[in-house]
Amino acid sequence: MCVSSILMMHGGSSSKLKMTEISLLFISLMSIITIIRNNNNFYPFPLITMQRIPVAYHPGGLLLKALESRKRSQSYFAQLINKTNTEVSQLINGKRNITLDRAIRLATALETTEEFWLKMQIAYDRYQWYKQEQNQQLFNLIKYRVGSVVPA
Repeated sequence: MCVSSILMMHGGSSSKLKMTEISLLFISLMSIITIIRNNNNFYPFPLITMQRIPVAYHPGGLLLKALESRKRSQSYFAQLINKTNTEVSQLINGKRNITLDRAIRLATALETTEEFWLKMQIAYDRYQWYKQEQNQQLFNLIKYRVGSVVPA
């Protein structure tokens, strides 16, 4: 599919669209291509709007459910992954985040992938970032600035 046919699908020809609309359309198309290439379910940054950020929960909650479904205690799991009981408890309660080291240990112990745990942490961090009012204002300011910059 060529750019002109995509422009026509959006209700206009290239001459009718403003430069910012073309830029945003191009960014959206590149983002969709990135999603298809990476085969992931997360929106890359250019497609994010305030309404598209779904509620995300800390990965520790899922870890707790995984342990409960396997009828394993936190102390057993801490020994299994060679971490302290305190660290596992803090992770489950959302007081610690998933690092690469923790993601690899969790993935190995629970037969998942480290990407799964890291993506959950990223989704949670993104959600927490957008919840803060000053970040929403910053996001809107950046979007405004990007929209007002016209390429020469």
